[in-house]
Amino acid sequence: MHDNSETSQDGTGLNMTWQLNLQQFALNRSGNIAMMFAIILMPMLAAAGMAFDLTYSNNVRGQISEAADAALLAASRAKAMDDKLSTEAAQAIAKKVFDGNTSTLTDIDINQVKFNYDETNEIFSIDIDGAINTKILSVVGRDTMPIDIYAEAKAAPPRILEIAMALDNTYSMTGSKLTTLKTASKNLVDRVMKDTDNTTKVGVVPFSQYVNVGLSRRNESWIDVPADEHRSWVEPNVCRTSYPDRTESNCRSWTEPCSSTRDGITTTSTCNRRSCDVDNGDPVETCKDENRSSSSTWRGCVGSRNHPYNVEDGDYGSRRVPGLMNTDCTQELTPLTDSKTTVTNALDAMAVQGSSTYIPTGLSWAYRLLTPGAPFNEGASYEDVENEGGLKVLIVMSDGANTKSADYPTHNYNDNGVDADKIFDETCDEAKDDDIEVYSIAFEVTDPTIKTLLEDCATSTDHYFNASNADKLVDAFDQIADNLTELALSK
Repeated sequence: MHDNSETSQDGTGLNMTWQLNLQQFALNRSGNIAMMFAIILMPMLAAAGMAFDLTYSNNVRGQISEAADAALLAASRAKAMDDKLSTEAAQAIAKKVFDGNTSTLTDIDINQVKFNYDETNEIFSIDIDGAINTKILSVVGRDTMPIDIYAEAKAAPPRILEIAMALDNTYSMTGSKLTTLKTASKNLVDRVMKDTDNTTKVGVVPFSQYVNVGLSRRNESWIDVPADEHRSWVEPNVCRTSYPDRTESNCRSWTEPCSSTRDGITTTSTCNRRSCDVDNGDPVETCKDENRSSSSTWRGCVGSRNHPYNVEDGDYGSRRVPGLMNTDCTQELTPLTDSKTTVTNALDAMAVQGSSTYIPTGLSWAYRLLTPGAPFNEGASYEDVENEGGLKVLIVMSDGANTKSADYPTHNYNDNGVDADKIFDETCDEAKDDDIEVYSIAFEVTDPTIKTLLEDCATSTDHYFNASNADKLVDAFDQIADNLTELALSK
């Protein structure tokens, strides 16, 4: 029994010793964990920072890449459209566009924006070099992450591009509005046409109430123009009544406000008025032979064929276009041409003419410039355009409503323009059915009906521009030029 008692006491002692050792270890363990945490904290922080900064830098790189593409395309387009533009000048364009598109990125340092043109392979390139400032990794000594972006653009193969512009030249375009239109449309021409060796053709159709197809076309098979006629004769024994003893008394004068409306533009002024009491006296009749003359002259103006031929393009052999005698109209239209000088001169020559607007006439003749065959055959066939990935484009711009009706051939009656609007709609649909891309521009138009009319005419909402002032008109033509100038990113 005694031996068993001692063994029991020794076992208890061992247990107590182990408990004390474990308690001491427990007391010391917190220090060990703190040391271990300190050891792994920096790698954990670095990993978290790396994840955050990688996500952030990828987002920034995406924005920089988009800015680089925009800069590359802007410089490439400028270089492609102007053979004389130096690489240094194109570099300045690229830098300006890039800086503008990255102005809100405050955590980047750009060392280089380098534009280059490989003339042998006709490849444009841009190289962006710099760094992105880190957000968290700077704590562990990683202050920046590198930026190294390279992109190329290769000029697209020459393709058929035909553009016909129907431009409002009515009285409401008087003054600065017409000047702005000339500037805006010439800017587009500068963008889409080279000085020489053009694959692009452009035509111009100034319009008001009528269009001028040119005196040289009077004998074409698609038009019907009567011969000019000048004649004179003597009308015998023409009697007229006069009042040689007419007198006025009690005359008074005054002024009053008055107004007049021309091509939808109302002008107010002050008018002088005069009224008198009149005594005509006895009438005196005088009879004598009088010389008479009449003249019928064609000045290049054309009217509309009967519906639906005013909308459709065809059947000119049996349904010829009527020439209008003794009628004034706009500057002669310019058929599609690859001569940049010819197009620019035509735009410079535009002048305000006429007090009435009939938009369908401008639209229909721009459409006819683009279609192959009579009345104008400068346009490529639809088959060739499709095979070569080409494009036919119609741009129509107006600053107001139709003020004449759709009667034939003169569309000369004044009304609210509702029937003219319908003809406009139908002609737009005809053009779009022929896969012609239609752009429309409302210039300082306040009437919602006209805005809707022009918007519906466009191929899509992106093809319609509501230019509420001169600057926006220039912007509209610039955006159209952007759309029509094609360069494809190759890398």
